[in-house]
Amino acid sequence: MSIVKEDLLSISPDALAPAATEAKAEAVGVTKASMGGAKCFVSAMLAGAFIGFGGMYFCTFLGDTTMAFGVQRLVGGLCFCLGLCLVLCCGAELFTGNVLM
Repeated sequence: MSIVKEDLLSISPDALAPAATEAKAEAVGVTKASMGGAKCFVSAMLAGAFIGFGGMYFCTFLGDTTMAFGVQRLVGGLCFCLGLCLVLCCGAELFTGNVLM
């Protein structure tokens, strides 16, 4: 399979000029606004579950009394970031972001 140059440009982070940044943000907003209700609901449910997993792991590490206070917060914060990374990597959409658009 060959990768088309346009495909690479659409998935790679670019340093864009202000006008191009505005056009790209507008295109993303139009895509989110045209998303079907069922897809938006399922995507929001998955994103909520991923954030919930991160929060659950954070609370789990806060409950461990054998760790030092700073280490608890550091490891807990990293575990919460896991939930945010799952949202990004799996392509889920937070409901608040979709409603905002």
